[in-house]
Amino acid sequence: MKTLEIINIIIMLGLTIYSTYFVVTALFLFKKKKETEVLSENQNHFTILIPARNEENVIKDVIESFNKQKYPKDKYEVIVVINNTLDNTEGVSKSSGASILLCERKIKNKGDALKEAFDKLKNKETDAYIIMDADNIVNDEFLSEMNKSINKGALVAKSNMDIKAKQNTWVSSSYAIYFFIQSILFSKPRNNIGVSSAINGTGIMIKKEIIDKYGFNVKTITEDLEFMTLCALNNVKITYVENAICYAEHPSNFKVSMLQRRRWTKGIYEGFMLYINKLAKHLIKYHTIESLDCLLIYSTPIILITSIISLIINLLIVPLPLFLKITIPSLIISYISISLCALFVCIKNKKNIKEFLSGILMFPIFLLTWQYLNIIILFKKEIAWDEIKHSEKIENI
Repeated sequence: MKTLEIINIIIMLGLTIYSTYFVVTALFLFKKKKETEVLSENQNHFTILIPARNEENVIKDVIESFNKQKYPKDKYEVIVVINNTLDNTEGVSKSSGASILLCERKIKNKGDALKEAFDKLKNKETDAYIIMDADNIVNDEFLSEMNKSINKGALVAKSNMDIKAKQNTWVSSSYAIYFFIQSILFSKPRNNIGVSSAINGTGIMIKKEIIDKYGFNVKTITEDLEFMTLCALNNVKITYVENAICYAEHPSNFKVSMLQRRRWTKGIYEGFMLYINKLAKHLIKYHTIESLDCLLIYSTPIILITSIISLIINLLIVPLPLFLKITIPSLIISYISISLCALFVCIKNKKNIKEFLSGILMFPIFLLTWQYLNIIILFKKEIAWDEIKHSEKIENI
């Protein structure tokens, strides 16, 4: 019993430190950001890359959202990176005004498609790349805001994520809340104190000089988190651009959601194995928040699994009546705290609470289902790049 008690104390200490770190760093949301000096007034040229599989239903919308940009038309080009397609994605893209890049290699995931695109475009004259998904649309100031970030010295930048759907299920609302939390409680606080924000999902700007110098050498199926890690290891800061807004279509079906998040979780485990030692050495050498952030993000599944181990240990060493007396109130407090956090980020994002109420109330359950994925993924050797069907059409945001 003594051994179990010691193990439990160590686990609880680790969980407390992990949670406290993210709570404390989130408080910098309320710190006023120091204005960044504008270094130039250039109108930079952007190459927008949209990897697309079978996306004929939505690809037109993202292209047209770029066609409507309040930015000089000769200063950007939209390129759809066609891979593994069986529908008319190419034809719809061309008729909407985009250029086409056909992948010739075997493409297993989005990272593979982007690597081939960057290789083929290495001699292209452009200042920066924008990486989008086919189901996205952007606000009409998107490129102007990204241009401002470059003119203030940004080498890599991440847009603000929002939800594309007008009618939300609890699943799609939970997705939106998850990205709101990353933007509002992770990226913006770090941006306020001058350190890197997160790269999550899509709507990413990368200066061409970064690709030319470091490449896009991603190996996992979570290419966004992996590229964030490569930036941390090369001391490249990621800027959060709040007024460049990317609207994404989130899965509304729970089964589809589990398939997608299973892939994400597998990618995090892959990244953990690839980068944990490099990040630890980088942290010791440079003492950067960025390398610590990546270490903790990659450690999240392990941290969550240890919380289950702690629960089992408590069940073994604590009398059942006392166990229930402690555990049930703790679970209720956790549920209320997580739901209040979800409510807070929806309010900060000026969302209609009625439309997001199901997501707010179910968000703790959404996170709990990730616990299941964290465990089963340990026994999955291969995870396929499952196609996520996109169909959400929207006229006005």
